[in-house]
Amino acid sequence: MNIFELSVVIPVFNGADFIGQSLSALREWRDSQASKSVEIIIVNDGSTDGTAKILSSQIQNFVGLKIINLDSNEGKGVAIRAGLQMATGEYSVYTDADLPYGVKVLGNMLEEMKKYPTLDFLYGSRTHFESGVEKEYGLVRKLGRLFFSGVVRGLVLSDIPDTQCGIKMMRQSLVKLVVARSVISRFAFDIEVFVLVKARKLPMKDFPVLLNHRKESSVRIIKDTAVMLMDIFLIKKNQRKGVYN
Repeated sequence: MNIFELSVVIPVFNGADFIGQSLSALREWRDSQASKSVEIIIVNDGSTDGTAKILSSQIQNFVGLKIINLDSNEGKGVAIRAGLQMATGEYSVYTDADLPYGVKVLGNMLEEMKKYPTLDFLYGSRTHFESGVEKEYGLVRKLGRLFFSGVVRGLVLSDIPDTQCGIKMMRQSLVKLVVARSVISRFAFDIEVFVLVKARKLPMKDFPVLLNHRKESSVRIIKDTAVMLMDIFLIKKNQRKGVYN
């Protein structure tokens, strides 16, 4: 039985400079919802700054807030899986901790999911014809994104132009599948979710977003790109072995 209609899962690593502002925006948005059937799950991915202290200070006065503290920095995939395991919503969405796509998009995506009873996966896409940009990423990040996107389309997902947009929503049945079958620990986790959805031939749909880049990414361009490339080859290997089927 679902306790909430929507679970919002947010991984954060060393977000002391912005997580308080994000929590305020999330609380205001949640309180504005008529049903208030929303839980917010913040996964502190082994932060070494003041993130844990800020989160603990909010828990008493934030209805629907849950906090998971990982002992060490495990990566985006591990953090999101930890959040999804705790999620009790009929739908779950995960997004970046600095909320680069805002909070209104959460309700908009939920309404879109509810319009299509058979839809299992709704993913934000910066390449959608209705998407826009208020503040763009820096040049290095943009170049890294273009390179990585080209590799992904060439090796794994030729028909998905934007796998790394940081907001994705799924039905509870897919949440359980992702928790059980995904293995990628870091940023390539998003790609693995797409591969899993496509392997099971589950209905999916893209959704427009408005990007407002707020902070420097925790992605370390050279090191993390190398790790992501290795993870792509692991996903490819798992595909051949039928792991996702």
